[in-house]
Amino acid sequence: MTKFGISEYIRNFWFNLCSILLLIVMMILTTGMISNIDEKAGMYKIARKYMDYDSMYLASIENKNIEELKEIGDVNYVQTIEGDCGTNKLIRGCVYSREIMKNMKPKLEYGTYPDKVTVDSNTVKALISANPYGIKAGDTFTYSVSTLGESVPVNVYVTGVIKEGQRLYITLNKTFINMSYEDFFPVYSYEQTEDVRLIIPESEISKMSEAMKASLCDNVMINPKGTLTQEERDAIYDRIADYDITGETPYPEPAELVNRNNTMFKIEFMKYIPLSVVTIVLLCISIIGIVNIKTAKSTRYYGIMYAYGMRYKKAQIIEGVSMTFNCGLAVIFTVSLIKLQQKMEFFGEINCNLNMPQIITITGICIIIIFCSMFAAKGVLKEHTPVQILKNKN
Repeated sequence: MTKFGISEYIRNFWFNLCSILLLIVMMILTTGMISNIDEKAGMYKIARKYMDYDSMYLASIENKNIEELKEIGDVNYVQTIEGDCGTNKLIRGCVYSREIMKNMKPKLEYGTYPDKVTVDSNTVKALISANPYGIKAGDTFTYSVSTLGESVPVNVYVTGVIKEGQRLYITLNKTFINMSYEDFFPVYSYEQTEDVRLIIPESEISKMSEAMKASLCDNVMINPKGTLTQEERDAIYDRIADYDITGETPYPEPAELVNRNNTMFKIEFMKYIPLSVVTIVLLCISIIGIVNIKTAKSTRYYGIMYAYGMRYKKAQIIEGVSMTFNCGLAVIFTVSLIKLQQKMEFFGEINCNLNMPQIITITGICIIIIFCSMFAAKGVLKEHTPVQILKNKN
């Protein structure tokens, strides 16, 4: 029966090929849709955690004051340091926390992420922006940070170069009363600002503790513990407002900011509803079509197996193995095409990533198709005799 099953799979080569191609298309469409939603949701997750009705914001404070703020509640901020890699070659370093790196991992022009690279214990792994200094992925340079009147050298290995025109968690360009959560993550472009950025993972700062003494904490978000009255919030804010070295800043009222955030995210999410509906409908049609056509084309095969004494349970297993093979090939080609597109950008910049939500979705598609095929085989064999099956085929 195994040989017969293989011969039937080969005999249905063109159907299997079309099934694989259809699965590839559906997996890529689904992955792209989830990637776009996931990217928007990353910023919103941070906003929901730190931007509440009692939240407070500071543009820039000294590092020594951050511990006091942490006693108030949850605090989110980006540590920044000023340094250079030579005369008049300024670079601003930004430390990305694990939370920020998880929810807002910078897109790369080329190269790879720091956690994918191994270097010696004295070298800091980081990402760099476009720059006029000729620094690119794979380069090592000395980053000199001025602290307490001295220059502290830091050995930096660049693992990748970040893309232009994306939102990063960096120092705010400006603050204004009509800000939304997206404005706390400015769009960065070296071409516009001529400001070279070095993004350093939080896990690397232990290698540059001396240099970090000169750091500032920028773009600070504070979400106090519990619920505060307006008087309690005002008292806390009056106490910490002087920490802001930039002076008075026109941040929006917390309640207005939260309401604006919720409205904007709903608007952004609504944009993806038509695409989501179309993708889900096409996915359902594809699954039903593949299963029904596969069942129809295999009825003669089922009849012969049944006539030779094979019951539906064994037929289910063989059918499941056949569809598993198709799904496996589809997954391999889908992953390969996505990786190739990310590297070569044949169709321009398309947001299509392979993170956990996408992997779970692809796995779910495969499981549904495999089980549907197995139950379809069971239905044909259980409800008909071998003679009926063969007659229906003819």
